Amino acid sequence: MSKDKLNIILSCFGRADDKFVSCSGCSNTILYLSPSDPFYDEMMDYFDTLQLFDKPLFNINAIRHVIFNMQDRFAFSTHALWSEKMFHLYQKFVIDHKDCGLRLHLQLFTGE
Repeated sequence: MSKDKLNIILSCFGRADDKFVSCSGCSNTILYLSPSDPFYDEMMDYFDTLQLFDKPLFNINAIRHVIFNMQDRFAFSTHALWSEKMFHLYQKFVIDHKDCGLRLHLQLFTGE
């Protein structure tokens, strides 16, 4: 089985009330992962247990848990998976866009 590159995408669907647009929707890649990266196999196993290869996550609590868990679980000896600033931005995004509807999913790049 070949190993694939993938992106982890955090996005919202946007929100409009009575034609007033609060958010038009946005999407952010929060992690680029390739087979040569440390923790690649462990992350693939983790994503498999979450069934992220089958379907995205839509539940705000599940999404927050995944972000926290990845930050704790896949830390390098010299630094965290994400910088403190980025980690807090991801958490803020989830909180700020909870009314938009959230989605966390994988984007696979096969055969590259």
